[in-house]
Amino acid sequence: MPRLHATIARISALTLTVTAVLALTAVTASRASTPYRPDRAELQRALDAVVRSGAPGAIVLVRDDRHAVRLASGLGNLVTRRPMRAGDRVRVGSVTKTFVATVVLQLAAEGRLGLDDPIERRLPGLVPGGAVITIRQLLSHTSGLPDYADDVFVRGLFDDPRRTWAPRELISRATTHPPLFAPGAGFAYSSTGYIALGLIVEAATGRPLADEVRRRIVAPLHLRATSLDAGPRIAGRHAHGYTRYHGARKPLDISDIGQSFAWAAGALVSTADDLASFYRALLGGRLLPPRLLAAMRPALPFDGQRWGLGLVETPHGCGPSWGHGGETLGYETEAESSRNGARQAIVAINADQSVLGTRRAQIAISRLEELAYCGSLGRTGPVPGGSARGRSVAAPRRFVCAGAAQLWRRPGDGPIGVLHRGDTFDIERHSASGRWAFGIGRIHRATLHPRGWIRRSALCRNRPVGRHS
Repeated sequence: MPRLHATIARISALTLTVTAVLALTAVTASRASTPYRPDRAELQRALDAVVRSGAPGAIVLVRDDRHAVRLASGLGNLVTRRPMRAGDRVRVGSVTKTFVATVVLQLAAEGRLGLDDPIERRLPGLVPGGAVITIRQLLSHTSGLPDYADDVFVRGLFDDPRRTWAPRELISRATTHPPLFAPGAGFAYSSTGYIALGLIVEAATGRPLADEVRRRIVAPLHLRATSLDAGPRIAGRHAHGYTRYHGARKPLDISDIGQSFAWAAGALVSTADDLASFYRALLGGRLLPPRLLAAMRPALPFDGQRWGLGLVETPHGCGPSWGHGGETLGYETEAESSRNGARQAIVAINADQSVLGTRRAQIAISRLEELAYCGSLGRTGPVPGGSARGRSVAAPRRFVCAGAAQLWRRPGDGPIGVLHRGDTFDIERHSASGRWAFGIGRIHRATLHPRGWIRRSALCRNRPVGRHS
């Protein structure tokens, strides 16, 4: 979900520190000419650093062709002090969206729906203006539908954690607000669209969405630890998830909250190995015909990444990755693969951004993700199956701000705006002292773009708005 922030979603990216290292080292690093083999000791140190920064526990899986490294650190249960295990099940948030998008595209391949069908044809009366919103626009976050999962909604989940939300309730909650823009005229991350897609799958097949995910993806790929389950309990060996979104200082075990609020937008439970197997099969062409896999691949640039139909392309020092990230209450996950799925990095943490929102944690997580995917911070060159035009990536200049960061016209003046987690800030220059950055801020859910100064300490990860998950 977004804001409080992205509780069903987060897309991973590099921190300011990591990108600075990349910028300094990329010019001297040589292109990779041999298969990538991760350094277990270095990965373990990076994983341990994430735990030292405040995460209860963390998992990393790195796979390159047939070689895989699985590591864990920290605790999977803070009460019993049970260690985190690399095979633990976790809630994966908006990684669910790639699964749902795959099912929708399979139905399109079978001729049971069209990507350019208006949703009014499939679900009459579901949303205002449904006659001009297409299935493709729901998949690509270009429908203009507001996101139902705002701050008020997230806080309400703690008031009644056992409440069961019907998908149409979630959509109705979103559509009480006006559209963000005309369909196809912009981009805004919206879990509302994926709730609608879940209903469209059920209308097209006559079966529950969870059954279609299991029948079309989970069973054929033998993903034994993966399920789309809106119930409160996680079956089998799993890591307990922790949050501070309830407002208390002590992290709350939120593992057993019902997932009907997330459903098609973020209710999947899985393991690092299962996610790697899924993305390898998808990107390797085993789940979709070539034309629809091509349609799924990212094409729309937004905030330093490229967005497709349930798939996101993220730049790295060694070339781009394809995948999705997810944050839901108590968990954060990042799944990244090379273009054909030959190289993969999966990171899972049993805490959300209310626990991991410190600068120290963000830097540690981003460093782990970059090391896991690229092998080092200065590695350049194409990844297996990626573009032959591998290149180093310049340090991004857009950043997400820490919670309640104030924007000044001049340092010391009264604030001219307040940026919250998920708002973006485009840096133009830094002060001589290095303590201030000048640029343009974008206030969430508003058209205000105030120019001014912000403290460097308020800058967090250069991560785009929205990884519902």
